[in-house]
Amino acid sequence: MDLPRSQIPEQKYKKWSLKHDYCVSCKTTEQKHKARGLCNLCYDSQRELEHRGKRSEHGKHGDATNKMTYEFLLDRYVNKQQSLGEIAKECGCTRQLVYLRMKWYEIPLRNKSSARNLALNSDKLFFEREQSDGNKKDVVLMKQEINEGFFKVWTPAMAYVLGVIYTDGNMNIIKSQSRNFVYRVTVYQKEPELLEKVLFLMKCKTLIIKNPRRIYNGVVAGEGCFFHLNSETLFNDLLKLGVTPNKSLTMEFPTMPSEMERHFIRGCWDGDGSVFFNNGKLCASYVSGAESFIQGVAEKLFKIGIYRKKLISTHQNWEENNEAYKQLRSDFSENKYPLKISKETRSKSPSYCIRTSTKENLENLFHYFYDGVDETMYLKRKYDIFVKGLNISEEKQKTFQDIPYQYTPTPIPAKTTENTILKASVDIQSRFVQDTKHKIRLNPKQRVLKIQNADRHLKCKGCGSTPEVLRMINDTYCLACFERRYEI
Repeated sequence: MDLPRSQIPEQKYKKWSLKHDYCVSCKTTEQKHKARGLCNLCYDSQRELEHRGKRSEHGKHGDATNKMTYEFLLDRYVNKQQSLGEIAKECGCTRQLVYLRMKWYEIPLRNKSSARNLALNSDKLFFEREQSDGNKKDVVLMKQEINEGFFKVWTPAMAYVLGVIYTDGNMNIIKSQSRNFVYRVTVYQKEPELLEKVLFLMKCKTLIIKNPRRIYNGVVAGEGCFFHLNSETLFNDLLKLGVTPNKSLTMEFPTMPSEMERHFIRGCWDGDGSVFFNNGKLCASYVSGAESFIQGVAEKLFKIGIYRKKLISTHQNWEENNEAYKQLRSDFSENKYPLKISKETRSKSPSYCIRTSTKENLENLFHYFYDGVDETMYLKRKYDIFVKGLNISEEKQKTFQDIPYQYTPTPIPAKTTENTILKASVDIQSRFVQDTKHKIRLNPKQRVLKIQNADRHLKCKGCGSTPEVLRMINDTYCLACFERRYEI
């Protein structure tokens, strides 16, 4: 039974745990929280009870000790790869007694890493997670299998996954319990289908976690799914491809082989794009928080025949007085213009959108996305909406899927030396960082990365120089440009 707040003992730590104000077992805060709402001592006691075996009814004192001979322990622990807890259950004793006998016989014990890997392979590690209906469920942890060479060569699958990460991905550097830095890549989506296909294409294995609908500080966060990939190699490869922490407002369209662009844009569209019916009419739209990025998408679509024919405005004399209109008229003389980029300013940070609903544009977009593409490289729900809106028969669908598409795998050159990116220390600022360009107050203790640029490959985003040391929050800057951009 929980204590009333007035009787809760004074907390030794400011924030004892995320969900509990004190240990649910001993009702104190003297020890730090470890797991399941328990302090260190209570958690260890509970785990000891779980691992303790039951002594047989007719067993005699000393049976367990007599049973645990050198040959027995060597067979169970080394050959059969059992844990100390499993041996304790078999012998009807405590885990501590098994440990003492192992030390007595001088049998080498596993280190923490080996023990954790063994537990992961045996599905023994799990955590408790609250579901959308309020019930709690045990989620079994699984060992990650990561293909660290995936982003080193341009292929259609790699370009598609990169597009998904550009829109729904996030990169972060966190401190582990051992105080080492963990380089984490996270992909979040409302539907598990896209996450499953990304992991299949990457040949990676990790746990897909479902997030229930929650409310944070009055803001509703809907249901969704996500997975983590902890790999410094993947982190650095994505950094070289233009994916940066807090990229939403600053990312730009990356440079890539032209035959890979359609796969990349399809990945972006499966992430932040929409295909829907508006009053019975098929429409397609794409939204981004970075104006330069969506300009790049509109330019690529214009080159393959997706455009608008008119420049429309409700303002009087707009054509004569607007410089942007004059520039468009001079650049595109055939009355064909890139899709209009609409700006939405209702939220704290602006967003930009392109949209089309003409049949010619939608047909071109469909063929651009799906001709000769395997089903593992697109979101089927959006594909089905395209098929329904364009009234494409099953026979035609098979014809489009059989169209051969040639490409040449293009290796990505090593742009940096082994110790160039993110090998230096990661500084954490103790004050707020004010972004003067986008007028956004970033989180306190915002991580500012110091990047060693010994080979002079990376450039300052502001002045274009190539100093030996760069600073980065969203983009790389020299010290002078960094101080001008951010008020620290």
